[in-house]
Amino acid sequence: MAKQDLREVINRQILSGHLVEVSQPVDVVHELASVAHAAEERLGVGTVFRNLGGYPDVSVLSGMFVTYQAAADALEVELSQLKRSILEALADPLAPSHHQKDALDREVFAGQDVDLQTVPIPTHAPRDAGPYVTAGIVASRDPETRRMNYSYHRMLRLDRNHLSIMINPGRHLDDYRLAAEGTDQSLPVAVFIGVHPAIMIAAAMRYPGDELEIAGRLLGEPIETVPCGQYDLRVPLFSEYTLKGSVDLAQRVVEGPMGEFSGLYGAKSEEYLLEIDSISHRPQPIYQTILPAGVEHKVIGASLPREPVLLKSALSVSPEVKDVYIPPYGSGLLAVVVFDPRYEGQAKNVGMAALAAYTTIKSVIVVNSDIDISKAEELFWAVLTRADLQGDLALLPRFLGHPMDPAAVRGLVTKSVIDATVLPGSPSLDRVAYEHPADLDRYFAAG
Repeated sequence: MAKQDLREVINRQILSGHLVEVSQPVDVVHELASVAHAAEERLGVGTVFRNLGGYPDVSVLSGMFVTYQAAADALEVELSQLKRSILEALADPLAPSHHQKDALDREVFAGQDVDLQTVPIPTHAPRDAGPYVTAGIVASRDPETRRMNYSYHRMLRLDRNHLSIMINPGRHLDDYRLAAEGTDQSLPVAVFIGVHPAIMIAAAMRYPGDELEIAGRLLGEPIETVPCGQYDLRVPLFSEYTLKGSVDLAQRVVEGPMGEFSGLYGAKSEEYLLEIDSISHRPQPIYQTILPAGVEHKVIGASLPREPVLLKSALSVSPEVKDVYIPPYGSGLLAVVVFDPRYEGQAKNVGMAALAAYTTIKSVIVVNSDIDISKAEELFWAVLTRADLQGDLALLPRFLGHPMDPAAVRGLVTKSVIDATVLPGSPSLDRVAYEHPADLDRYFAAG
């Protein structure tokens, strides 16, 4: 259905001002990323590039998730309900529907006609090793249970039909790799690029089932899928691009560096080789990318998909938790919980539950509901005026952290919970507040 078509979402987001169209010619090597990054940082919008050097009739989309408001509008939910709608989708998933054949017209290239150079994969950050696929979602199937999985993995274009693919330990695809190594030397996958934001959010979540079930509930209808030729895999019907191939489990290639969510370059490493044997795309396709180390990378990679689980964990300790936030400027290492405690020690318990929600979270700050957690200055004000670090700071040494945390030592970090809350009746809640005139402009109008 058209509701699942990324093109419909792009049209709406352009009209609402979340996306801007760029008609000036741009080069996919560095220039496109530079313009997109400036739009994210300075204007708070995403970009749709319509005039790519060397790629006629192809567009590139970047920055669908630059702001939470853009994400909420893309899902057609109120901003205040965004996190809870994802949490509800986790609790009540909706299975995808299966078509026997692709109903959309596509150009298909196979065998010697496969050429990844025809796909406008940008070279992003100045020191990136080359053109990286960053918004590609990898479709794979558990060799033992046959369950489908959808996940993100960074992939460097090596030549006309090969990509490197980073498969981090602990990911579902790594589990499938281990299972396949005992029976075969390859793992079939499909990489689809350019899909509805609901699918992008779902693929970024750690989920024991088929992630398209989450996306279906978010959209209120089953995600339509089609088979991948000889591969026992399924991809969304409206995918703009689909690359089919297999991971060679016997070969490793050196890749990197690439800009990462931490704002630093990920080091060179040995990763697996992905051989592509077919490429298909819609007419006048839209290639989607996520800027490495950009705002969207942090929102979709470390913040928005994790907050519902974080909220659930905090609510398990107290149903009075009002909100949670993983601010993009914290690169996924910081979590904030909004909670008004009624007695001493309660906020720390809530903070500990939040800390346990994800291994990657390094620090949790708990604040009262009068704090606007979308503003970093409010958060730091609460820490500096309401927390006595001798009693309100809990340090937890030698915990497993994020593998890309630059401060980690052999993967271990010291984690923390800061109780920056005060109890009811505290003078710290008596903040100075002014009421601004509703017709402020008239005070500054020329007489």
